[in-house]
Amino acid sequence: MVADRALLTQTMRATAQSFATIRRAGYPILPRGLNIMRWIPAALGAGKIAALLQSEFGRIALAAHAATARDEMRGFATDLLALAGANAGTDLREVLGAI
Repeated sequence: MVADRALLTQTMRATAQSFATIRRAGYPILPRGLNIMRWIPAALGAGKIAALLQSEFGRIALAAHAATARDEMRGFATDLLALAGANAGTDLREVLGAI
C-alpha cells in the first residue's frame, strides 16, 4: 500500500533537505542523476514516488528492502540527523524520526 500523498510530499521535501545536508558536509550526491531531486517540485515528485512504489520494481527493490533492512535504515536515519544537527529541517526530522 502506498503512503498517502501528504506523506509522500513530505518525504520529497525531506529528501531535498537531506541532500542539502550532505552537500553542506562536502560530500557529493551520487549518482549525479539524483541531483534532479533539487529541482522537482515536492508534489510532482510525490506522484512519481507513488507510481514507483506501485510498480513491481518498487515493491521488491524499495519497499521490501526497506522493510527487511530496518536496522540499516534506523542507522542511516540516526547518522543523517547527527550530520544535519541544528540545520535539520522539520520534514527531515519528522520523516527520519519515524524510522
